[in-house]
Amino acid sequence: MVYLISMIMCCFFYAISKRSTIRLGKVKFKFNIAELLTVIIFTSLTALRSYSVGTDTINYYFSAENILYKYDSMFSIISSYYIEPGYGILEYFVMKNFGDVHYLFMIESIVLFIGLFGFLHYFDKKTPVAMSLFLFLTLYYNTSLNISRQFISIGIGLYSIKYLFENNKIRYFLFCIIASIFHKTGLILFALYFLKRFFQDIDNEVDYYKKILVMLFLVLSFIILLKPIANLLLNMGLLSLKYYIYIVNTEMQSSLIFNIASCTPMLLIIMFYHKKLINHDERNKVLIVFYLLGAGITISSSFYIVVGRMALYLISVQIILYPQFLFSIGKNKSQLFKLIIYLLSVVFLVSYWIYCIYYRNFGGTYPYESEILPLLNFNI
Repeated sequence: MVYLISMIMCCFFYAISKRSTIRLGKVKFKFNIAELLTVIIFTSLTALRSYSVGTDTINYYFSAENILYKYDSMFSIISSYYIEPGYGILEYFVMKNFGDVHYLFMIESIVLFIGLFGFLHYFDKKTPVAMSLFLFLTLYYNTSLNISRQFISIGIGLYSIKYLFENNKIRYFLFCIIASIFHKTGLILFALYFLKRFFQDIDNEVDYYKKILVMLFLVLSFIILLKPIANLLLNMGLLSLKYYIYIVNTEMQSSLIFNIASCTPMLLIIMFYHKKLINHDERNKVLIVFYLLGAGITISSSFYIVVGRMALYLISVQIILYPQFLFSIGKNKSQLFKLIIYLLSVVFLVSYWIYCIYYRNFGGTYPYESEILPLLNFNI
């Protein structure tokens, strides 16, 4: 299967490769051939896919094909979009200059992977990033083929995290704004700034978890009151009927059991190994808060799926937390022990991915089909 072969091959090369410094005149930058290989392979899969790969892909096709008929300039797009004008501008630019929606998919993927590798570089001194990459690919890549507009926003959000930890407010908020104009769920990135400030300097463990419980209580209370709030905003004319139906639509509910099960492994790790994680990397004090909030929202999405889309920005930090957990428990252990725990993790992630593909259809991304390059159409 093209997905799984690509994932394993790219992560294997990423694990054995090293970044080298390249100098172009006075400019120096770090380069990793495995990162380039990953971007090329997965951007090709994204760009060359048929309209049938991903339940929302056909909507992106129609939207892009009609963009030049609906708008005569980028300024008309900005004036017509009350929110999220970024994707419309990108659509217009691509179709005006290239005339092919596959270039749009290619740019979406490049933005996502630039954001991902920027995020991994920031944590790579204390993280086995090849495992981080494998986590991202197995947990999120197929989803990115479906809700691709949001994953542009997520890629920008991942890249912005380094500015959050570096306390560079101007750059961080700038990236938050850019992420938000591609997808409104990116607004949650603004909240991460205040969460980070609230939790990063707490030294007392009891106070730390008391504040986490208060945070979860407030967020879950808001989710419970979401429908009455939506009704109020609709009656006041502050919420369109389109978004009201999206919020309260019970037909779009996700499985409570699946949501709980998908969050449980990381929640157990945090419960029993949070001290090791924080001792290993002080930044994990904040990342753990992000994950716990994201897990709470994910479970709540069993009732309102719209809130689950916001959780993606938060729970994605597990691609750092889980590999750091493996690294910390393997520290000072034999190479055989390390090999076993990493292989077991790979087997678990592949099993989870196969389950999502065959039993949950992973957003309609299986089987993979490409009309441009049929050579890629080998599925089990």
